[in-house]
Amino acid sequence: MRTEIDFTIMEFKKDWSLAYFLYYICQIGIWLTIINAVIMISLNSTRYISEDGTYLIHSVPVILNIDGLDGLDDIETDNVNINIYNTLKANVGIRANFQDHLPAFLFYNGLKAYSTILVLVVLYFFAKVLRNVAEGNPFDITNSKYLYIIGWTLFLTSALNVFMRFLPLPLLDSLSLPDGYEFSSLQGFDDFMLIGIFIIVLGYVFKEGSRIYEEQKLTV
Repeated sequence: MRTEIDFTIMEFKKDWSLAYFLYYICQIGIWLTIINAVIMISLNSTRYISEDGTYLIHSVPVILNIDGLDGLDDIETDNVNINIYNTLKANVGIRANFQDHLPAFLFYNGLKAYSTILVLVVLYFFAKVLRNVAEGNPFDITNSKYLYIIGWTLFLTSALNVFMRFLPLPLLDSLSLPDGYEFSSLQGFDDFMLIGIFIIVLGYVFKEGSRIYEEQKLTV
């Protein structure tokens, strides 16, 4: 008895493009960010408040001042001049009593939530732009709005980095560190100011393109 098996070959869509690829990458990035946030909350929820009333916060990004590096600011060799700065980026873990240090708990976890929300906002609106482009609507008026949102989000986030350096550090400011070490400030987010300005300008270009496209449709 002979059995015939038909094999179905999966083919990409005919309109498959780089825009579709980037769109799905953004979608994956959104879900990975959400899943990572959920996993971190579920893993840390049991550690936030233990039986003795203490909580634990992981990986608080800070900048340390190290006075011991002052003597190494300038190292000169043959045709080489090396400058070593007396600051160090580090991550610290904080364990404290929940009742006595509730503001610190809310402050540091609020910063983590803030960074997660920023990533989701950028990925979400960038995915909407890419979807319009992939579906053949690059001059949709909503594209310029989405690009404005992305650009201003990146620009304002970078601007806030300056103010973050002047924020007080709950619990950390009161710690007694070894001589020569001092907590300077929180680490700001990566500087995306120039990228933000570029995307704002790109949003303006899309807006003008949409206007010209609509005018051409009316003349036809």
